[in-house]
Amino acid sequence: MTKSKHCNECCEDPLEQLVYIKFKYRKTCDFQEGNLIRLTPPAYGDGINTPAGSGRPSARLISNLIFDQKHSIPNSKRASNMFWLWGQFVDHAITLVKDGDSESFDIPVPTGDPHFDPQSTGTKVIPFHRSQFNPTTGTSTSNPRLQINSLTPFLDADSVYGVDCKRNHYIRLYKDGLLKTSANDMMPITDFSLDNAMKHISLFLGGDVRANEHLGLIAMHCLWVREHNHWAKVIKELNCHLCDEEIYQRARIMVEAEIQHITFNEFLPLLLGKPLPCYQGYCSHIDPQVSNEFSTAAYRLGHSLLSSKIYGKYKLRLKDTYFVPHMLCNSYKGLDIDKILKLFSESLAQELDAKVIDDVRNFLFGQPGQGGLDLVSLNIQRGRDHGLPDYETIRQALGTPDALSQESKDLLINVYGNLNDVDLWAGGLLEEPKHCSMLGPLFHKIVKEQFEKIRDGDKFWYENRLPCALLNTVKETKLSDILKRNCGVDHIHEYVMIVPHKHHCC
Repeated sequence: MTKSKHCNECCEDPLEQLVYIKFKYRKTCDFQEGNLIRLTPPAYGDGINTPAGSGRPSARLISNLIFDQKHSIPNSKRASNMFWLWGQFVDHAITLVKDGDSESFDIPVPTGDPHFDPQSTGTKVIPFHRSQFNPTTGTSTSNPRLQINSLTPFLDADSVYGVDCKRNHYIRLYKDGLLKTSANDMMPITDFSLDNAMKHISLFLGGDVRANEHLGLIAMHCLWVREHNHWAKVIKELNCHLCDEEIYQRARIMVEAEIQHITFNEFLPLLLGKPLPCYQGYCSHIDPQVSNEFSTAAYRLGHSLLSSKIYGKYKLRLKDTYFVPHMLCNSYKGLDIDKILKLFSESLAQELDAKVIDDVRNFLFGQPGQGGLDLVSLNIQRGRDHGLPDYETIRQALGTPDALSQESKDLLINVYGNLNDVDLWAGGLLEEPKHCSMLGPLFHKIVKEQFEKIRDGDKFWYENRLPCALLNTVKETKLSDILKRNCGVDHIHEYVMIVPHKHHCC
């Protein structure tokens, strides 16, 4: 275990340290996909690869009976919509499990479902494909199926820079260390040669294929392209003799450090109720790879936080903002990324509970029957696809206390028939929150320990990498500072993941 170095340089100017100290850089081309790891043994139906929970109710029925949200439930900790937006941005930096194209596992829709089967045909399904997996696995009970994480598990700003050389090459300007931008200092426009989610309508190309998913996410991606270019210009001004690669790598170091710092000092303390234990240094024996229990269940907590009315003054609901980058290109009603990020910071998220707004539960990416999906159903079905054990099995294996109220137990028994076959995502969200945390004990444990591994297993972690004066500069930075220097926002509050009491939008 090693601790942060360069302490003999504490008195130096931080920006001088950034320019003149030699750093070791991450190498984009060295990336290799890895298998999601498991905290508990899989529970495939056949012990090898068939989905878990074959006797459980339809995921859509569970969605209707448990997760239907009738009215707004503002977040009790006054978390802003910026809070879940940051959580999504982080998620897209550490996990991407792609759908396969050969294994359908469609979700049955209950007859007469008001959104997905209004004609009571009894034949409707929500389309679903099983995840891609390592083809060398899923051959026997001693070699069960393992899903592939297409990203690194590190907070290395892959969502800004891309995880492979082709994407990284496309977004770089290769001049003065800068990233490419388009009109109004936005992300570059795609030429459609590289993968993008909803490729035919995704106009921008960011480091992650999901960058166009909704207007808030586009804005967040653009913010960090601007932040990289801010640092590139500062570094160029301090030493005009540095080459493009040297400027680019140093600017990336600052972006990585800021993202890591904001995640651990603004986002996680609000989510978990207190900061994680202090950093003790890099541990080479720690495997930072993301776990299936984390990516497929626990960290999907943010779907409960989503709010429909972020864009109320523009007469838009969240469901109106999926894959519509043209709204920003055309400056819809004067909407730009500066206004979007301010709206996210000044409006309340929903409570973190087992309720999910209609915008994603009934209208995800479109109208029902016209491409629209149910995010709740997809989450539950994905857990079964990945062979996740039931909630109670995982809770006992990880040693967390029973935190379901009697009311929640009665609800689960009514829906599932018993408490021993409950899907992990459903059971975890129904737990009573741990003291000061937004999460119950099980999800709290999974999330906390995953982020500790991501930090402690990264030899390039900012507290292990930066000289002291530069480290102090990063530790003084808040997300609000990034917004102020890159967006035309005035009067923004200091901690943008929390809404001050003077704001009441929800």
